Order: sequence, then C-alpha cells, then structure tokens
Amino acid sequence: MMIKPNRTSSYISTIFMDNKKDLEHLQSIRNMVKNLNRDLRRQKARDNYNSPLQFYVKLQGRLGKNRKGPIADMYRSLWNRGGSVCISVDDAKYCDVYLYRRWQ
Repeated sequence: MMIKPNRTSSYISTIFMDNKKDLEHLQSIRNMVKNLNRDLRRQKARDNYNSPLQFYVKLQGRLGKNRKGPIADMYRSLWNRGGSVCISVDDAKYCDVYLYRRWQ
C-alpha cells in the first residue's frame, strides 16, 4: 500500500492487487464504511438539504506504466495513450481507493 501525493480529498490509498496485506487493508476500510453507514442510519443523520448521509468505497483500477500483454495492449489501443489508464479491477495491477458520499 502507498499513499500518492497530489490526489483529491476523496483519495485514501493505492493498493496492489497481488499483495495480501493490501487486500486486508481494503477489507478493513470497507468494514469501517459499512459500520459508519449503519450508525448514520440509526441516528437518522441528514445533511443541510435533508438528504441521508451515506458513503461508499470506490476502487479505480490502474494498469501500470510498464505492463505488457494482450490485456494491456487492448486498453492502450482503446484510449490510445500510455501510462496509467483506468481499467477493470479484475485486470488491474493496482487500484486507487476512494471514499465518496452516496447521493440519493
């Protein structure tokens, strides 16, 4: 796991999909958000616009700059640019973890 600078305020960390510790860290973040949402529902928490407060965790898959192979070629040809492109979590080498507010 690493924390990259110059990200949005919703950014939490970057996890590597082949690292067991990173996946455990992701599971702990998801559990924390699940418990937070449960507590907010119990308290009937609302914002200034009378909307319920709820949050969710989003994973944004990243390919990696030097990844080779047919999957990498497919994504690079789709967007026609190199570097870290947004891809499916199943195909990702690493993922950025974000915490967003759920709007209803």
